[in-house]
Order: sequence, then C-alpha cells, then structure tokens
Amino acid sequence: MLSDYSVRKYKIGDIEQVVNVYKRSVEEIGPEKYSPEQVRVWASYPDNIIEFNRALKSGYTLVAESSEGEIASFGSITSAAHISLMFTLKEHTGKGIAGFIYRKLEEYAIEKGGKHITTEASLIALPFFEKQGFKVLEKETVERQGIALDRYKMEKNLS
Repeated sequence: MLSDYSVRKYKIGDIEQVVNVYKRSVEEIGPEKYSPEQVRVWASYPDNIIEFNRALKSGYTLVAESSEGEIASFGSITSAAHISLMFTLKEHTGKGIAGFIYRKLEEYAIEKGGKHITTEASLIALPFFEKQGFKVLEKETVERQGIALDRYKMEKNLS
C-alpha cells in the first residue's frame, strides 16, 4: 500500500541502497524479457559508482522509502525533462510507488516549463510508461559491452 512509503529527494548517503535497487531490479525482473548476458551488462551500469552518483545528482531524483527505511524505488528526470532512471524492487512492484514517483517527476517537468517528457524504456518498463500516457516514437537497439539491448524511445506531451 502506498501509505507504507515516503517519497523524498535523493541524497548522497542513499547511493548504496539506490545501486542495490537498480541491480536487484534488473537482475530479478530483467530475465522476463532479456537474456542472461543482456541482464549482466544492464545490471553493471552502476558499477562505476562515482559516475552513477553524478547521474543521480545531475537530475531531480526521488526515492521511495518503506516504513522500515529501505529504499524500494527511485526515479530521476533531467532538466531537459528526460526520465533517465526509474527502478523498483520486485517485491515492491504493483503498489503504485513508481507511478507516484513518476507523477512527482512530471510535476517537476511542468514547473520547469517542460512541454513534453521523453525516456528510453526497456521491454520491461514499456507497459508502465504507456500507462502513464507515453507514446512509442521508435524501437531501438543499443550496444553495451558488445551486447545488443532493445528498448523504446518514448514521449509524452504535457500540454
């Protein structure tokens, strides 16, 4: 239930838990649509913790904490209204947390004068973003460490 969570801005002391959310989310949910090699490469993104922290701090990043103090979900939007990261631990999915974070990120984009929001959604995240009103612009394949990963460029108009 959403009332069991609090949402706040990311702070540097959150980095280890946020990395954990990212990696576990990819490793536990990713195999539904991606091969083991793709999951391994995708999950390695925050291995450079300095760069990952820089990405989190460069945008507007929110975290959702459970009543036990565990970060269960996080999302980040850039000043250019681009959702760069949105991840939730598997055991916390289906409770409305990611949707709540998304709405807060959208409010931020509107406050900053954004006319639309963009993202690149994984095969896993595609239905979530479609539910939020995003439309697919195109399917694309990106290469990470020599491994191809399919995803979707998406956009939502805010006007």
